[in-house]
Amino acid sequence: WYDDIFSSFPSLPEGGSRQQGIAPVRLLDTREGAGSVGPGKTIDLQVAGVKGIPANATAVALNVTVTGPTSPGYLTVFPAGSGRPDASNLNFQTGQTVPNMVIAKVGAGGKVSIFNSHGSSHVIVDATAYFEPVESPLGGGELNATEPARVLDTREGVGARTGKVGAGETVTVKVTGEGGVPTMNVDSVVLNVTATDPTSLGYVT
Repeated sequence: WYDDIFSSFPSLPEGGSRQQGIAPVRLLDTREGAGSVGPGKTIDLQVAGVKGIPANATAVALNVTVTGPTSPGYLTVFPAGSGRPDASNLNFQTGQTVPNMVIAKVGAGGKVSIFNSHGSSHVIVDATAYFEPVESPLGGGELNATEPARVLDTREGVGARTGKVGAGETVTVKVTGEGGVPTMNVDSVVLNVTATDPTSLGYVT
């Protein structure tokens, strides 16, 4: 399997952001005019300053759905204006409809970029919350959104040995000091964890 890290929650305030929930609002539906996203294509989506999300939002919580893909592939959501990371937010097979929750850092112009790896896919994006700068310490954890970064891939020996994780086996993954996460004062992280090519039914904890 592999882990991609997207944000961290410092245990002490360090200029992070506070979450503000909103009623779910649709920001994108390529079935309605824009057309499907082709293979290897990236689209930019305005998220800050629209539909109740303030212009100073630092990150957004999105429900991203792919539907009707013509081949297996994945989507990556990342800050507009940044280089596309080697990480995936959502993985799919031909013809599937697959949603996933994504916390994305807001990039240039208040936008996020969405990359489709293979085939043509329709993409739907709903916002459920945003993160705004913290003006003063309020206690608890503050979110610091990062650009997506891969911290584990057992297919390639990233973050652990190369090879599948066996039944009942545990793999330890270092997250502090990796992928833009600070080395200190971090008590939790947001991860996208993916299992691929399993040999039987099971689960990952």
